[in-house]
Amino acid sequence: MKKRKADRDSPGCLSFVWEICWERLVVIYHFIAVICQNIFLYIRGEMR
Repeated sequence: MKKRKADRDSPGCLSFVWEICWERLVVIYHFIAVICQNIFLYIRGEMR
């Protein structure tokens, strides 16, 4: 049972790390998108 878990975890380690990185990238992307949207709306408001 223990050996089986280790065999499953070793190739899955990279995908686990990638999953964490991907979640962080998504959070950063949303954060940047919100900031850009706010800047865009601010500029549009200033131009009126």
